[in-house]
Amino acid sequence: ITITTTITIITIPTIIITIPTIIIITIITTTITTIITITIITTTTIIIIPIITITTTIIIISITIIITTIITIPIIITTAIITIT
Repeated sequence: ITITTTITIITIPTIIITIPTIIIITIITTTITTIITITIITTTTIIIIPIITITTTIIIISITIIITTIITIPIIITTAIITIT
């Protein structure tokens, strides 16, 4: 009984988390791409290079945060269940 409950509780939050994170990632990527395109149209290559590096770092940070949240939340839930049992 305990095993089945833990599995169901782990899978449900991950699904709930992953769907919004995918949406967030798409929104972030689209906004960044639009910003890059706008900067390319308006500014010179000298100004674009630092902007691209900043955007890439932002993307990396956001992805890492999302990954950590996806990994940590199920772990927290599992530990709580283990303590109860």
